[in-house]
Parts: sequence; C-alpha cells; structure tokens
Amino acid sequence: MENPEDLENALFGLQQKFKDSLPSRFQVMSSLWTSILTSQDNMTDNINEFHRNIHSITGTAGIFGADGIGNVARKLEIVVKEMSQRATPPDSDEQSKISEMLNTLIETGTNWHPS
Repeated sequence: MENPEDLENALFGLQQKFKDSLPSRFQVMSSLWTSILTSQDNMTDNINEFHRNIHSITGTAGIFGADGIGNVARKLEIVVKEMSQRATPPDSDEQSKISEMLNTLIETGTNWHPS
C-alpha cells in the first residue's frame, strides 16, 4: 500500500488535471449556450448537449473536492434540465438567469485551486 503522502500527491495531481480541463469545458458550454441563444437550428440537440456538459462537471467536481463548482453547476443543471424537458427556446428571463449562472460557474471554476 502506498503511504499517505503518495496518495495525497496523486489526488492533488488528479485535481490539477481537472482544473486544467475546465477552461476548454467552459468554452464548449459557452459556445453551446451562444448557439442556443442565436439559432433555432439543432436547438434540442444543443440544449441536451449543454445539459450533458453541465451534468458532467456537476459529477466530476464532487469527486475532486471542488464542492463550490459542483454546487453552482448543480443549480445550473436543474434550470437547464427543466428547459430541456420542455424542448422550447429559453424565454428572456431564463436567458438572463442561465447566462448569469453560467458566468458564475466559470468564475467559480477559474478561482478554484486544488488543495
């Protein structure tokens, strides 16, 4: 069995890989959100893909001890899931709310540091 320090270092390395993956994941989500707002083409697919990306961050954040990211992502996921179940474009209130929540998620992820 590895000693506790080796396990701690391994966990830190995994946390850092998660942190390093966030900018590209946020870029994908931002692009999908922009597509949802600007085009009716593939609306349902884009909403579902947007939801899937948020769901993925919700789950992986908890695994890596990024509880703040996970909490923000979960709140966003709930709102987007409701929108995806309706399969209709977001109204102006939803657009504002989701945009604000996505920005909060990006900010929270950017400011998170592995421990």
